[in-house]
Amino acid sequence: MEFLHLMIMERFMRQGCNFTLVVLCTFVMGCAFDVSHIQYTPSQFTPSPSSPKHFVMKESVQIIEGPCAYYSRILRQGTTWDFAGTIPEGEVYKPRDQVLTIEASHVYEAYLVLSDSSLVGFYLPVEQAFAPLAKPRKLPIEQGKGG
Repeated sequence: MEFLHLMIMERFMRQGCNFTLVVLCTFVMGCAFDVSHIQYTPSQFTPSPSSPKHFVMKESVQIIEGPCAYYSRILRQGTTWDFAGTIPEGEVYKPRDQVLTIEASHVYEAYLVLSDSSLVGFYLPVEQAFAPLAKPRKLPIEQGKGG
């Protein structure tokens, strides 16, 4: 009888260890690890009262540097970008007909930040922050007329 009792205890311990291991692995795999980061700094956004100022992309542009290094983004030809306001780093343009996000371990809504018709980075409206490109990039844009 003692032998049977020891076998049952041993089996229970083995199953208990397996169960604990499965729970631990599930927990570890289910955790969201922040393995890649987007560098951004807080920035003071000054909204623009309703402005007809906008531009249209004359050709598609792929962005693969800076905050888009993890997952490239394409600014599509023909998309319209409306002037939304300013930050110290430049003018902020919100997409009218394209959703723009940048992502690493998290996904961020993003607007373009231009200075002298060059893309200098992205404004993250939820974070109220600026994510810069390493160097400005000239964009093929056409200034819009009217609204």
